[in-house]
Amino acid sequence: MKKILLSAVLVLAFAATSYALPVKTAEYGTVEARNFSPAQDQCYLEYYNFCGGWVWVWSGWTAGAMIGVCYDLNDCECPEACALCDDLGVVYFALKRVTPYGNANFEVYCAYDNCCPCGGPIAGVYNMPLTSTWNGIDWTGVSLAACEGGACDPCKFIYMATINTPDHTQVYSDGDDLNWDYGCGTDWNCTPHSFVYVDVYDYCVTFGAPAVLFMTDARSDCPPYQGYIGFFADWLCDATIGCTGPSATEESSWSEIKALYR
Repeated sequence: MKKILLSAVLVLAFAATSYALPVKTAEYGTVEARNFSPAQDQCYLEYYNFCGGWVWVWSGWTAGAMIGVCYDLNDCECPEACALCDDLGVVYFALKRVTPYGNANFEVYCAYDNCCPCGGPIAGVYNMPLTSTWNGIDWTGVSLAACEGGACDPCKFIYMATINTPDHTQVYSDGDDLNWDYGCGTDWNCTPHSFVYVDVYDYCVTFGAPAVLFMTDARSDCPPYQGYIGFFADWLCDATIGCTGPSATEESSWSEIKALYR
């Protein structure tokens, strides 16, 4: 599957002149950092790096474009996290409402090992108006235990957004290269967690794997990726999962798993 994934990445990252793919512009200070302290029996996962306040905003999506974050419950700090953490809580996400008409669908999917959706959504909120930069949905009552058994990876789930109004809605990702430029020392995201599932193509159907937002940058210390040096961008989206039994609160950054004891 790795070779197929690399092909999908290159289609998205380097074929912009041939396909109607999203374009990025830089913004500073338009997205505020979130301060959240999860309870001791919760796992908190985020893969984006918000160091410095610079972000990329992605526009030019096709109608019905789908982006998502593939969360891995093994990234939770508590032992046997995949078995213990399965009660989805609040998910916060940052989308840019260009006009008051911006809205999107939000769904939760089980995932295959390659982070493609496994079956239909297990929960969803549809035609949700975007009221601010950060929006949140409380998914209490949605059990990730639905992903256990069968062909699905029991430890992974996808939080998916469908852009219903691409002329009115854009997507925020972290901007590691921008933060580096403006004095905020950072590592580089060398592992993808945020994916484009549909935009021009249904990537999982066409290529057998989702595509990612990969950007070349010679300063990155990531290993060469198909001969290119660069990093992956991650959608500003974080999830809280309730866990059975004692659990240390934890933040999964885009480059490594870090335990935060609060």
